[in-house]
Amino acid sequence: YNNQIFIKESNEWVRDTPKGRKKIPSHIELYDTYISVISVNENIASGFIKLEVNHISPQFAFKLASSIVKEINDVTKKNDVAESLMAIEFLEDRLMKTRESGIKNKINSLIYSHLNRLMISDIKEDYILDILDPPFIAEVRTSPSRATICILASIIGTLFISLLVIIYHFNFSSLQERKN
Repeated sequence: YNNQIFIKESNEWVRDTPKGRKKIPSHIELYDTYISVISVNENIASGFIKLEVNHISPQFAFKLASSIVKEINDVTKKNDVAESLMAIEFLEDRLMKTRESGIKNKINSLIYSHLNRLMISDIKEDYILDILDPPFIAEVRTSPSRATICILASIIGTLFISLLVIIYHFNFSSLQERKN
């Protein structure tokens, strides 16, 4: 934790609040920070989804990517299980009230499909998102590039010093002309 923003021991926010914001970040502020860290791209033709997390800490990026995938699978599984259980309960109720064999066969096939859905949700750990390339901790730094930073700092420093020398030269030569 950055102690200039949040003190973990006392569980207190001590950050300099931006204009129009509160000491404790709002959900909108958290979302803006969250959305700047992750990137999600979907290839419609293949159906693949690429999730990328860029953060200064590779361990945090790994944990965040893993938890996003796990949360999507867990929430979808939970919703599908609840929906299937409600549907089965409804269909069993209708099955008891129906006397026609054709409708009973259709209701039984619907119950079967919902039971199949429950079975799959119970068996598969990766329920909705199958992971092809699991999250990993990067071994090589990708950014910021120290070489680029050094080169840009050198160029800007050289230009700044050259500008100062030119200004000093013209300012000093005009003073000497005034003295003469």
